[in-house]
Amino acid sequence: PDLDACLKTYQRSCAVLVRNHGLFVWSLTWEKAKIMTECIDYLLDLAIDMIRHGIPLVKEEVTESVNPSEDYHHIFY
Repeated sequence: PDLDACLKTYQRSCAVLVRNHGLFVWSLTWEKAKIMTECIDYLLDLAIDMIRHGIPLVKEEVTESVNPSEDYHHIFY
């Protein structure tokens, strides 16, 4: 139920991270899904390094959006 609600809220998402199950990535082709998987892997590695070095992951003056994925949909589509 929670996954269903999440996917309905963020319809343009290309991946979901499920606790104790891993990362699930999808796209129109397997090549695009592979590219997205590699991008997500890189960004997660970068986030881990930032945490190790005490660098904040987000700016403190973040403005809230109703649906953050809408702000970035032009990047993926």
